[in-house]
Amino acid sequence: MKAITRVIFIIGIAAGALPAYFPVFSRTGVPTIIKNPVSAEDTAKINSLIKKGFLSVKESSKGSMKSEKTELFIDSATLLCEKNKIDFPPLLHLLKAEFYFIRSDFNTSEQEARKCIEKAENSKDHLSQAKGLIFLGNYYHRTGSFSVSIDNYEKCITLAGEERLKGIIPSCYLGMARVMRTIGDLRGESENYRLLAETALQENAEKYVLEAWLSNGGLYLEKMRNFNKADSLLKKCLNLSLEKKDSSYTAFSSAQIGWNFYMDKMFDSSIYYYERSLKYSIPSKRHSISSNSLGNLSTINRDLGNNNKALSYYRKAIEQAEMVNDWYNLQWIYMDMSNMYLSSGDTSNAYVNYVLFKKYSDEWIKSETAKGITEARIKYEVDSHSKEVALLSLGQAFILFIQI
Repeated sequence: MKAITRVIFIIGIAAGALPAYFPVFSRTGVPTIIKNPVSAEDTAKINSLIKKGFLSVKESSKGSMKSEKTELFIDSATLLCEKNKIDFPPLLHLLKAEFYFIRSDFNTSEQEARKCIEKAENSKDHLSQAKGLIFLGNYYHRTGSFSVSIDNYEKCITLAGEERLKGIIPSCYLGMARVMRTIGDLRGESENYRLLAETALQENAEKYVLEAWLSNGGLYLEKMRNFNKADSLLKKCLNLSLEKKDSSYTAFSSAQIGWNFYMDKMFDSSIYYYERSLKYSIPSKRHSISSNSLGNLSTINRDLGNNNKALSYYRKAIEQAEMVNDWYNLQWIYMDMSNMYLSSGDTSNAYVNYVLFKKYSDEWIKSETAKGITEARIKYEVDSHSKEVALLSLGQAFILFIQI
């Protein structure tokens, strides 16, 4: 039996692979940085191309590589700016930063982000400046410079507070929570979720509120085990999701509440919330949540001695997991089935299911290892570039010294 494993994300909000484009409303565009008169039509075209570029970046973050399409939007916007002798808008530099990060050109990515921030600051385009700072917060988190990441988020919070920018501060607290999770600071992570909920409530940003309560409640399920805190936060998330008719958060929070009750052996309540979760996850095709709920209902029935009912739930859980290649759920479900057969003396089926557990466990480990290798590669390339820059600077200083 397992809780739902997840990387922090906002269901329905673009906050996927790093660096992410945060969904804050844009009040800025080309008009703030135009050096020469230009038609409203060209301005609209440039802004439209930039917007489409960011949308293609979001598609790339979901796994379908669209970087070529992103490059096309960048080139088109660049040519239009050059044709009309318009200085590149800050958000075009930010789009380039996103693009170069996808292409693993980390040095250029960082430089473009800094150009965005500098131009936006000079033209008092505070929203674009804030987006650039958020990007760098994500960038340095991903490349392992955690204190620098936090510094950029804090600068952004200060800027957003001074300029009364909406949608920015919650994004920063979510980003800092991610950093805290990476470095294993559970209390810091929890505090940033609290601040995320607090600031999101002030801005009526319900998605961020839901994420804050769901994620913070998840911390108190096991890592910082506290039944009452988990129950309170997760039920806040559940109630708000029902009010807003958000089936994803309703399904997720219900499943987590079910796990909270199971941890304290309150099986009836656990069954109630898992069944409630299924009422929302199955129609909305949240297959991983459905698989987890069905698998946990199986385990509860196994613990209660209802093996036939447990087996029925296990089969349904496997069907849901197979729809999305959910190796995590598949591996623990087959392990639970193996244990069930072993307890009943059916060593043949216990072995068959153990073999399947091993198969899917290897797949899950492989996928997690691939993620780790990607993270390590990013950090290695950034570190290597920093050393090259340091050596070049040292060489230039030496040449200057010789000339003197």
